[in-house]
Amino acid sequence: MRSVRLVAIGALVTVIACSGDQVPDPAAVAGTWSFTYANVTGSGVTCNGTLTFTITQSGDTFAGQQVGAGTVSCTGAVPTFIVAGATDSSTFGGETMYAGIASSNQVAFALGLLQTRDAGTVTSATVMSGTTTWELPVKPRGTVTLNGTWSAVKE
Repeated sequence: MRSVRLVAIGALVTVIACSGDQVPDPAAVAGTWSFTYANVTGSGVTCNGTLTFTITQSGDTFAGQQVGAGTVSCTGAVPTFIVAGATDSSTFGGETMYAGIASSNQVAFALGLLQTRDAGTVTSATVMSGTTTWELPVKPRGTVTLNGTWSAVKE
């Protein structure tokens, strides 16, 4: 009788242990990435930009800091962070990537200065791409909402 109970308990433990779904590891996004933002448009404004980030990752969360100078070129308005006297394009620094989260092949993050919300797919160890929404402060109109795409290549 006791051996029957032990076998039944052993079978139950085996079923429970094997029935749980394994959670896949998050995509590995740590490293230096070159981002290109293309055709980010809305409210008569169109922007394109390039930025490079060094990303650090802990488990499924990540954050990044801009490396070197980034460039944003807009037509239809001038972002408020553009240096006085510039008409449509400027280099800038100090952008931060925050609130990053990664799943097995998806990422989502935000940028501070450009005020973005980004989501995308990691297609390989060195390539990811997705969509972006910018809440961009512009002169003289205040804030405009822009939507577009981004791609990134690991250096």
